[in-house]
Amino acid sequence: MKAVSSQPPQSLPQLLRHRAHSQPDALVILAPGRSPLNGRELADLAGRFRRHLRFAGIAGTDRVAVFLPSGPELAAVFLATASCAACVLLSPGLTAGEALSRLQSTCAKALVTVHGLNPDIEAIAVQLGLRVVHLHFSPAQPAGWFDWNQSNHGPEPEPGPAVDGSDTALILPTSGTTDRHKLV
Repeated sequence: MKAVSSQPPQSLPQLLRHRAHSQPDALVILAPGRSPLNGRELADLAGRFRRHLRFAGIAGTDRVAVFLPSGPELAAVFLATASCAACVLLSPGLTAGEALSRLQSTCAKALVTVHGLNPDIEAIAVQLGLRVVHLHFSPAQPAGWFDWNQSNHGPEPEPGPAVDGSDTALILPTSGTTDRHKLV
């Protein structure tokens, strides 16, 4: 097993790995009626999703839009995505026009969603040339657990530069009180 650094984590991926090594069985995502997800499971899930996004051509500096309903899976997908790319959260209440504007203004390269959440927004992503990743959730799995059906073949891609504390993890629009939404 790899030794844990004595320095505090400086980035989200480091924090997930640190938690997985220092407190692997500590509960990190909980939801009523579901078994909890622990730190080791979350770090494993985030690592597998990072590899999937890398195979799909998503680099650490790319932006990935996440369009999911609220719940424990959204929390896990946010952490997994933000630990390897800039995560752009899209509210399920967005109209197709608002989603188009957000996808264009953020220069998203991929959309992470579930089948049927909003076919119009998924169609917009496809028209814009975004890679669409469909997730699957199951109440039989721990809270926050998600899977996807895309398979990746071939050798693992080069990891590229490590994500560090200066990389963008989250991009959100402001409330638009000055007439236009700004990205922060």
